[in-house]
This record gives sequence, structure tokens and C-alpha cells, in this order.
Amino acid sequence: MSRGRVGTGRQRSLYAPSRREVQAKLHAVRHAIVEGKLIGGPHETVGQFLECWLDAVASQRVRPRTLERYQGVVNKHLAPELGHLPLPKLTPQHIERLSVAKRGDLSPAGVRYIHQVLHAALAHAARMRMIPYNPADGVAPPRPVQQEVLYLAPDEARRFLTLIEDEPLGPLYTLAMTTGMRLGELLGLRWQAISGTDLEVRVALIRVGGSWSVSAPKTPKSRRRIALSTTAQKELKRQRRLQA
Repeated sequence: MSRGRVGTGRQRSLYAPSRREVQAKLHAVRHAIVEGKLIGGPHETVGQFLECWLDAVASQRVRPRTLERYQGVVNKHLAPELGHLPLPKLTPQHIERLSVAKRGDLSPAGVRYIHQVLHAALAHAARMRMIPYNPADGVAPPRPVQQEVLYLAPDEARRFLTLIEDEPLGPLYTLAMTTGMRLGELLGLRWQAISGTDLEVRVALIRVGGSWSVSAPKTPKSRRRIALSTTAQKELKRQRRLQA
């Protein structure tokens, strides 16, 4: 006899003769949660709902690294401050007080991200008729701070590329500067994606839960072909020689 548990407000245990049958029952329960057919009831707390939302909804809609960030926000900020409240009694005032309290410790971007995660979770609860409206709608997150972006001048960029010619990571820096690729895309690059005068961004290397894995690029448009400069082609040839 095997058993599985699912956090839908109250802890529930599922029993079946085999592990496979338990997994099938868990899948059915989670599907019911997503469809709004299984609700924890009026006594379900915000913390219990957020745990269930992460497991049954967010995990199916966002990338693993994003899910890890969501879990961090819930565990570090939302559950400790709001988790004890009954979900139907959560008000804009509760969320506003949370936002004000976090502004003393976090940047405006950090507070906005907390609001974004909470808003997404409560939007699902409202769609499923678990609450009459999304209380996060009534709270304005802090405005983003516009920061000046600094760039290297052309002569500074040329000098930098000259100085790193003999460095072990010289090819990586050259590709970063001449292609604009993200770090994960650079680290996930394989020789099969390079055809001499250009390369194709196919995958990215990401870190989730302390381990590295290969994933599709961040967005569909991120999968693209990039023409290589003469300098980049030269550095890639040098890298091939070093690896050989």
C-alpha cells in the first residue's frame, strides 16, 4: 500500500495499492485544483493557498528557475508576513502594509517582484472563485528606479579586446561584447551551433537548486542566428586550437 500527500489547505492523504496509482491520483487532484474544482474552504490560509499554487499551478506555467524564485519569495516574504491570514480575509491593507515594511529592506525592484508573485497567485484564486476579487489590484507597487546604463566607448571596447587576447576566457568575453548574448547562452554554446561566419543560439545553461542544466532560450525570439565579427571568428579559431 502506497500513500501520497497534497497540500490543498488541509493536508490530505491518498492511498492506493501501488506507487503508480498514487501518482495518478495526485495528478488528478492537482488537475482539479487548477480547474477550481477542489478548494480548501473558507478556513484555508494564505500560506496554504500559496503552497498549493506553487505546486499545482506555477510549476506548470513558468520555467524551473522562475519557479525557484517564486518559492523564495513565498518562503522568505509572503508566508512569514501573510501566511497566517485566512485567504478570504486578505485585504489590500494587508498587502499595502507588507509593501511598506519591505521597502526598508529591499530595493524598489525587489518589492515590485514580491507584489508581482502575490498578484499572480491571487489572480488565479479570483479566477477560480476562491476569493471575490484580487486584493493586490488595489495596491500600487513602488515605481521602478531608472538607472543610467553605462557603455564602453568604441576605443575603450577595442582596448579591452586587445588586453584579453591571451586570457583563457578571452573568447568568451569577445563573444559577449560582439554578439550581445546572455551569459547562459554563452555558457551553453556548442561547436555544432557555429558555422564559421555565424552561430545559432539554440540552448542556454541555467542553474536551478544548486545544479546546472541545459534549457531552451528564455523566449521564442531568443532562438536566433548571429553574424560573427572578424574578431570573434579569430577568437573562436584560437579556442578550437586550445581545446585540440
